[in-house]
Amino acid sequence: MRDRAIIFGDQVFAETIRLDLDMAGIQICAFCVDEAYRHRDSVGGLPLVSFETVQDSYPPDQFDAYVGVGYSRMGEIRMDAMRRLAEKGYDLPNFIAPTATVLPGPAMGRGNLILPRAFIGREVSIGSGNVILPMAHIAHNNVLGDGNFISTSAMICGFAQVSNNCFIGANSCVRDKIRLAPYTLVGGHAYIDRDTRPHGAYAAPRAVELAKDSLDVAL
Repeated sequence: MRDRAIIFGDQVFAETIRLDLDMAGIQICAFCVDEAYRHRDSVGGLPLVSFETVQDSYPPDQFDAYVGVGYSRMGEIRMDAMRRLAEKGYDLPNFIAPTATVLPGPAMGRGNLILPRAFIGREVSIGSGNVILPMAHIAHNNVLGDGNFISTSAMICGFAQVSNNCFIGANSCVRDKIRLAPYTLVGGHAYIDRDTRPHGAYAAPRAVELAKDSLDVAL
C-alpha cells in the first residue's frame, strides 16, 4: 500500500472515501472518471482527470487506486472500474479504517473498503470490491463474495453466505445460515430469514402513520 493514490469516481461517495483515506494518512492526489462523464475539472479542490489518460499524470508504479463508486447497478460499475484500473497496472489495496474492527480470518481479496466502526467477526471470508459502511456488523464464519455493498448498521449473522453484487440496506438483518443469491437487494430494515433467489428484491413493511397528534401518543 502506497501513501499516495487516486480515486475513480467524482460523486459524494468518492469524496467521502477521500476523507476516510486522508484521515488514515493516505494522500489522495486526484479523482478520475471516463472522459464522457467528466463535466468539470476538479472535485473538492483536487484535479478531476480523464480515466483514459490518468496514467500519464499519475503513473501506476507511483500511485495506488481506490474505487469511490457506490451501489450503482448492484456493484457492476464498481467492479468494472476495478477491472479497468487493474488493466492499467494500478494496485487496488484493501482499505480498513483505523476504527474498524476486523478479527482474524481468511485472506481478503482486493479493493475492499471497510469504513469507520464497521465490525468483521472471526473467520469471515471476504472477496474483492466489497464496500462495508460504518457500523455494519458481519458476524463470525460468514462468506462474502465480490462487489457487495453493506450499508450502515446492517447485520449479517453467523455462517451466512453473501454471493456477488448484493445490496444490504441500512438497519437490515440477514439471519444466520442464510444464503443470499447473486444480485439480491435487501431493503432498509428488512429481515431475511430464508435463502433468496438471484436478482430478488426484498423490502420491509413501511411505517404506518397514526391518526393522532404526536403529543397525544403515550411514550
